[in-house]
Amino acid sequence: MFQIKTRKKPLLILYLTLLLSILMSLIIDDGINRSLYILCISTLSVFFICYCCNKITSPASLLIISSFVFLGCRPFLSLFTSFDYRNADWFITGYLDENVIYTNYAVSFMYFGYSVALILSNNNSAHRECYNINKIKPNIIFLSILFLFGSLGQILKGFYFYSFIESNSYVGIYQDKVNLPMGYNFLSYLFYCSFFLICAFYDKFRVNKSFLLISILIAAFSAMKGSRGEFVTFLLTVFCIYYNERKVSNISLLLKMFLIFIAVFIISEFVSMWRSGGSFIALIEGDNPLVQFIYGMGVSYITLYQSVKISLISGMFEFHYLISQLLITISSVLGVQVYLPGISYSHLASKTANPQLYEQGFGLGGSYLGESYLAMGLIGCFIIPFIVLFLINKLEVFTRYNKTFYFVYYSSLPSVLFIPRETLFYFFPYAVKGIIVVFLFTFYVNIKMRRFNNG
Repeated sequence: MFQIKTRKKPLLILYLTLLLSILMSLIIDDGINRSLYILCISTLSVFFICYCCNKITSPASLLIISSFVFLGCRPFLSLFTSFDYRNADWFITGYLDENVIYTNYAVSFMYFGYSVALILSNNNSAHRECYNINKIKPNIIFLSILFLFGSLGQILKGFYFYSFIESNSYVGIYQDKVNLPMGYNFLSYLFYCSFFLICAFYDKFRVNKSFLLISILIAAFSAMKGSRGEFVTFLLTVFCIYYNERKVSNISLLLKMFLIFIAVFIISEFVSMWRSGGSFIALIEGDNPLVQFIYGMGVSYITLYQSVKISLISGMFEFHYLISQLLITISSVLGVQVYLPGISYSHLASKTANPQLYEQGFGLGGSYLGESYLAMGLIGCFIIPFIVLFLINKLEVFTRYNKTFYFVYYSSLPSVLFIPRETLFYFFPYAVKGIIVVFLFTFYVNIKMRRFNNG
């Protein structure tokens, strides 16, 4: 199914990276500093390899960027700034102990997994187009109506959460288990569903700046819930869709991505300050606001650190945490009550890190790398990221020749980009919804083709 080809320049970079890492292991005696320098080397290496292999707006590249922001930025930035990544500033108090050695190695192994996946994967191969599915399109007027109703639902949902947070608090959403008015969630999904259907079947809308800008503005209402992940990952997916249709050099894309980062920084900090009652002006006037923003986003490093502690205490591999999202989704559909810390790594990490805050409804968050470490140790931190990035990069080719697969792939991509901060199968519910939509569309195509053949 997949053709594997290696690339010489990235392979040379990886070879030099491994040599440097071995050299660091031999000349640096202190275990913490050794792990930190190896992490720094692997960070630079994976970005150089990514630059050589892919557009920096490709899905694989965006996952690497997401992984750096959520998991690897804190120790990396500590080498060049005054920040000390071992100071726990959320959920865990005090100074992180020597378990940071394995935490740093886990991040390094993740980068090595990504690097090998980029070198071995090649998403430039051709694939035969499926005539029936790709030649018949959903009516654009019908999709536009769905988009309109979905946009209305997204806006109403945003204002509902805004009103709740203003009258209560951000954490109250999770403490009180807020029930949205009937239809809001469906209409909100209708917005995303219609957007990706339009992009899948009508190529011109992938580069229609007005349509994309309107979609981004409507998606921004999701940030009124107080969380930024949904909007940021959608924004990155939109830029991925747009620049995949354009011939743009990576140098030009670097500048554009920097401007995107500034926009994300401003929006994210406004949301963060609003939900916590802080001052955005005070943040801007402080020292290195951009560095503080990136450093603050890297909270999943603490989640991974907690995974290392749990693994060392238990002395066992917990494979079932890799499929926690599947178990939670199935139990939710069946209406079965489950003990969440027993199946969900994010709940386990939060409960063991700070039981008091956990009981109040706060959470440390999750990370698929933390699940990988619990499942298979450091080797899992190489294998799982390798498989994830290899599949993302190889499967992208099918989006160019099969419009229904394009829809499933890109409608799931925002959730895939968030797995460094979430569970491995966080995308599963979104993929299932996309597959159901494709099934209904295929059913519609078969009926239409039958009528055409009989007519």
